[in-house]
Amino acid sequence: MSAVKLDDARRVISAAEKKAEEIGQPMNIAVADEGGNIVAHIRMDDAWIGSIDISMKKAYTSRAFDIETKDLAKHSQSGGQFFGIHASNSGKIMILAGGIPLKREGKVVGALGRGSFRNRRPGHRVESKPPSETFKFLIRSNRKWEHQM
Repeated sequence: MSAVKLDDARRVISAAEKKAEEIGQPMNIAVADEGGNIVAHIRMDDAWIGSIDISMKKAYTSRAFDIETKDLAKHSQSGGQFFGIHASNSGKIMILAGGIPLKREGKVVGALGRGSFRNRRPGHRVESKPPSETFKFLIRSNRKWEHQM
């Protein structure tokens, strides 16, 4: 069975929440299933309300195209092969970093979307390791989940 179930989503969110606490950044964290539907979402205390929708759309986008949203963003710039893609799918496409496909046994079965504006938040310093790298490690380290680099 490859579907992302609620228990799976809770484990991914729990691990992501722990990492967000470690780096001192409140986040919205969403997990989508293989159809791009949100299975679970949390908004940590003090996380931006505006990032609720963003985290969910990042999860959807990552699953819809089976790609990290930061990589899709690179190809979505003017002149790129996916320029204008953000206007598709009734506005559900988010081309900001933070969406990561979740794989099980080599097959994309869902996605994680996280929303925060860590580099723009007053009073928060920029870490040397980008948050997306942190979350890649988090997913890779969970034996049940894989992440394609």
